[in-house]
Amino acid sequence: MLDYFFRPRGVAVVGASRDTHKLGFGVVRNLMEYHYRGNIYPVNPVANEILGNKCYASIAEIPDPVDLAIIVVPAKFVSGALEECGKKKIKRAI
Repeated sequence: MLDYFFRPRGVAVVGASRDTHKLGFGVVRNLMEYHYRGNIYPVNPVANEILGNKCYASIAEIPDPVDLAIIVVPAKFVSGALEECGKKKIKRAI
């Protein structure tokens, strides 16, 4: 059960950012810097890539299985992001 948190095969970073001062950038950077071994899927509707990782405009566009979503968007968008996670069958979200 906790494997989805501690050993996810894929992580979607919802609210990933190209702005180095934003949390969404820091999450992607930390996953890479600390050698996360799974796939990283930045979700940002206006960016093409972040730190060499292809961006997806929505969670639904991610082609591979995702076990964990890290949601770093303003509060008013969290419920929509969680709904997208449910449709994609993502098991866990932070």
